Amino acid sequence: MLNTLSRLWRSPRPEPLFSQDTRARYYVHGGNQQIKGWLSSFSLSFIKIISDFQAKKRVSGHVAEIGVLHGRYFIGLALLLNQGERAFAVDVFDLQEFNLDNSGEGDLEQFTKNMKTFLGTLEPVTIIKQDSKTVAPEQLMAPDNPSRRVRIFSVDGCHTRAHTESDISLASAALCDGGVIIVDDFRNPDWPEVAPGVEDFLRGHPRFKPFAFSCNKLYLCHERHHRQYACLFKKITTAQARPLEWTEVMGTRTIQAVGPIPESLFTGAFACFIDYSGGRPPRHLTSGWHSPEKWGVWSNGAQEATLTIPITGKLRAASHGTVCFHAFTHQEKLPALEIDIAVQGTHRETVTFPFGADYITWKFAMTEADKSMDRLRLSFTPRRAASPVSLGLSPDDRILGVGLRAVYFL
Repeated sequence: MLNTLSRLWRSPRPEPLFSQDTRARYYVHGGNQQIKGWLSSFSLSFIKIISDFQAKKRVSGHVAEIGVLHGRYFIGLALLLNQGERAFAVDVFDLQEFNLDNSGEGDLEQFTKNMKTFLGTLEPVTIIKQDSKTVAPEQLMAPDNPSRRVRIFSVDGCHTRAHTESDISLASAALCDGGVIIVDDFRNPDWPEVAPGVEDFLRGHPRFKPFAFSCNKLYLCHERHHRQYACLFKKITTAQARPLEWTEVMGTRTIQAVGPIPESLFTGAFACFIDYSGGRPPRHLTSGWHSPEKWGVWSNGAQEATLTIPITGKLRAASHGTVCFHAFTHQEKLPALEIDIAVQGTHRETVTFPFGADYITWKFAMTEADKSMDRLRLSFTPRRAASPVSLGLSPDDRILGVGLRAVYFL
């Protein structure tokens, strides 16, 4: 183990293949939202964090995904490539006789179009159009460097028990030292066979262990790296949530991870970034806010909540600002929350936040009249708000409205 760590720290740090601007365009400037498919933004945060951690530890290798659909998650993985690495996409696409669970019909033409749009090239991408059960580990290695293996492997293929176990087994066979396997739809009630498939794999491969669970995705690694990944995700979650929550997966205590929004991982892409998460001291909260929490701060839904931000040199040059926020909703009793948003005291828009959304990024223009002021005043007024106790969710009697995560300017 010591020799392995010594070798990793002596090796050169991987050099990114794509620029930060290209990554930011996809991760935080709306790129991924243009592609069909469900994806939590927090899942993008986690793969970026894993990739950065691997770079720090000098772990190099390819990325791969089984079940790419139109490429929404796959492109996020591919943008994390370093020089000399490849992205492997495994999907049956139009070979629908192998799509046993009808979990989504891939489209090779649309997939390649999306690759060209957001990567700008297909050169580092290898497309494997076949049933994943027939794929050999050797197909997930570059011909010019067969010793290099996969460092991040996403499994989101056929959701049957047998296919799930087979796909994770393939991923484990292709995984590099220090690599991570991510299994989608674990414990998703819509796909009840995935969890038994994962358990079958873990029974047959006891040296692999889960270290985190979030947004229906289970994160696995080899036991010799389990402690460092578990500590990494505990540190991330501690910065975003309190108290910590855990679940047990095949006898392993696994953290229910809470991550930052992707925007906070690309702060260099903005002229100004104000982060309300991580337990930082509150900034510019004028009135109508509850006490800050680890993830951010709730507004008092019974009144207008206001931010007052000094307009400095950088803000005077900004063309627009963006607010990242949640809203307090309930699937049945409060399925959506309407929020009136004002800038400099003038109503700009009424935003509807639906139940189940990660968070909204609301963009507003910075007019010349706005920038002529000494301060920028943003106000949020929910039209109908409730407390957790009134909805029978918890003893919390605070009326909750907007859950502020960040404000940034471009």
